[in-house]
Amino acid sequence: TLKAFFLFRFFLIPLIFYYFFQRIDFDKKKILIYYSFILIFLSLDLLFQKIFNFNFLGFKPSLWNDTYGYERYAGFFDQELIAGGYLVNFGIISTIIYISIFNYTKKNLTIFFSIFTFVLIGIYITGDRTPIIILLSFIVLGIIFFKKIRIIFIPIFSILIVCLIIGINLIDIMKARFIDYPYSRLFEQNFSVKGYEVVNENNQYYKKILRNNPWGRHYLVSFEMILAKPYFGHGLKSFRKYCKDYNYTLDVKYKSNKDIKIIHLDGCSTHPHNYILEIILDSGLIGLILIITIFFFVLQLAFKSTSNKLYVLNMIMFIMALTSPFKPSGSFFSSWTSAMLWFMIALIYLFTKKKQT
Repeated sequence: TLKAFFLFRFFLIPLIFYYFFQRIDFDKKKILIYYSFILIFLSLDLLFQKIFNFNFLGFKPSLWNDTYGYERYAGFFDQELIAGGYLVNFGIISTIIYISIFNYTKKNLTIFFSIFTFVLIGIYITGDRTPIIILLSFIVLGIIFFKKIRIIFIPIFSILIVCLIIGINLIDIMKARFIDYPYSRLFEQNFSVKGYEVVNENNQYYKKILRNNPWGRHYLVSFEMILAKPYFGHGLKSFRKYCKDYNYTLDVKYKSNKDIKIIHLDGCSTHPHNYILEIILDSGLIGLILIITIFFFVLQLAFKSTSNKLYVLNMIMFIMALTSPFKPSGSFFSSWTSAMLWFMIALIYLFTKKKQT
């Protein structure tokens, strides 16, 4: 109950933004310049950390790999691996602001694509795969639904793919992070016992894939927890507390001519690594409906109150890409994730109310 009460601080963010920025000289161009400077500086810091194994503040990279060396970089965030998420979140927000205020002149496009390429390199350096999925989802949605911005999104997509191909072919750790590791987790059967055969097991292919990787195990355990309390959930941040009671769903039974062995897998973590599953697991279907309803009415209000509907639609696309259930994610109820989601809602509310640019 106490944790739920303090979540109300996020509902206040749009109102605080509107109150504060009505009283200062503020416009989209200024915030775009400010964000661009921060994004470039953070990317430079990550590049420096990649080359020298410490950043401008002396912070070391994360996750040492005996084969490749350091495989994750966080720059100014030290050992908290959110640099990729930060860059993609504010990078997409900056892209949306750019689309809404600038003419597509050769000079403006050259500056934009240069900054985007630099930030994209920073995202790749972090070794974080999820921001790339978010960025790809956002770009593909834009190409499909908005003819007016394809002149920007198609080149962005091309830059993303070219940088990925070059990086994978030239940098071993990048190939391991973006190709080898995901492939091995999704398609290689890692759990078997020599001389034994599987018995009494649900052999559905999707279950085998899920069970063979850590995120899939979180999901399977989450399904069991949701079935146990589907309407009101287990309480906020309850996965870490109760997941061990539902690990039985991951058990695999093997038998030989002489005996039977059971492999007990662990699906526990601090959170399920999927926003939708986490919301239902923690607050039930009632909580999911409530959150979706709040977001729907806020976005509907913003869409009706602005003449720049493309800006709002792009923000909606970004929220869809960020909360997509088809990718691993952080914790929905963490301060970082919740702050980013409500920050975007605040920007939508603010920029639809503010008439000046």
